[in-house]
Amino acid sequence: MSQASREALIGQLRGLFGVLIEQVQVDEPFAERLAGALAPAPPAPLSRSPAVLDPFAIYEQGWESMLRDRLAPLSIEQLRDVIHQFELDATGRSLALEDRRALIELVVKVTSRLGG
Repeated sequence: MSQASREALIGQLRGLFGVLIEQVQVDEPFAERLAGALAPAPPAPLSRSPAVLDPFAIYEQGWESMLRDRLAPLSIEQLRDVIHQFELDATGRSLALEDRRALIELVVKVTSRLGG
């Protein structure tokens, strides 16, 4: 793009945004619609697979050792599915964890606290 074309475009944009700013200053419904259009879209809900087990049911049947035994063979994603479905991590930090042992500890800790 040539310098002249770029300057022309900048002039057009200034004109356009000037008109928008003037309208926002005098038209509350327009300002609200514009603000809504410019607001970031909410993040799409995280699509997860259903959990392969219920940690609370297992904990009630066999306590911590049985829960650990049932969690041990699960993959990281399966552990995250359990955490997500049973709302065991309100902070969302578990999504960043890549260590299966840390995810298992989270499930056991929160399940024993809430279910025990």
